[in-house]
Amino acid sequence: MFGHRVRTFVKKLGACQVLIVRARADASLKQTRYFVSILLEADTQTLLDILALRWGIETFLDDLKELFGSDHYPMMSAKSTLRFWTLACCGYVFLEEQRALRKAAGSLLGVIRRQLYNEHYSRLLEWLRQGFQDGAVPQEMVQRLAA
Repeated sequence: MFGHRVRTFVKKLGACQVLIVRARADASLKQTRYFVSILLEADTQTLLDILALRWGIETFLDDLKELFGSDHYPMMSAKSTLRFWTLACCGYVFLEEQRALRKAAGSLLGVIRRQLYNEHYSRLLEWLRQGFQDGAVPQEMVQRLAA
């Protein structure tokens, strides 16, 4: 990994550092990544460590958007934001645990979520079928669902 750090001024950010990173010294411009930081006193290694940590956070947020549709959730208050992220993190941990229980280490969490959805949907349909077979009427099944 090759990195070059330049302290500069960016119009909308003000004073900052630009970190230019390449996997190899001879990498092409398309393989070059640029990062901007307002941490003016940070050295190159500190900036790289922060970027590595941030990458994990970014991929986690992308997973949540895909798994739970968080990009469609309008958060209006700090309380609603806290509630949403608490539930999303619990859901994420649940899916990770399901992946471990199923010994599906290579499976994507979205695949696990779809498997769980299909299993629970099948169980619901079986429960409805059994209820109707036992003579229940639709209104009774609605009441059972609401209970």
